[in-house]
Amino acid sequence: MGRAVKRVLADQDVTCVTSAREALQLLREGPRFGVLLCDLMMPDMTGAEFRDAMLTVRPEMEQRLIFITGGAFTPDMERFLEESGCPHLLKPFDVPVLRGIVAARLGAA
Repeated sequence: MGRAVKRVLADQDVTCVTSAREALQLLREGPRFGVLLCDLMMPDMTGAEFRDAMLTVRPEMEQRLIFITGGAFTPDMERFLEESGCPHLLKPFDVPVLRGIVAARLGAA
């Protein structure tokens, strides 16, 4: 999925990592990211758990978080997405929609 996103957003500087823990480490190290794309279901933590951890490290990134999901929503994940207010895309994502959401989040910088 990371490679596909990187190709779609080739006009942007994209950093891909394969675990939520690695993403949190990058956030701790301080580089500024315009947006964060995160899967809802990952091996090491859920998207909800990632968001909670991210908010303790970089709370200013809350409005920069976009979730990507395969659509296998549990009632808890549906409730989380609704309450968090984070936009989300279904896999396979529509390229113009992904670009539009990223542009909107970058424009809010």
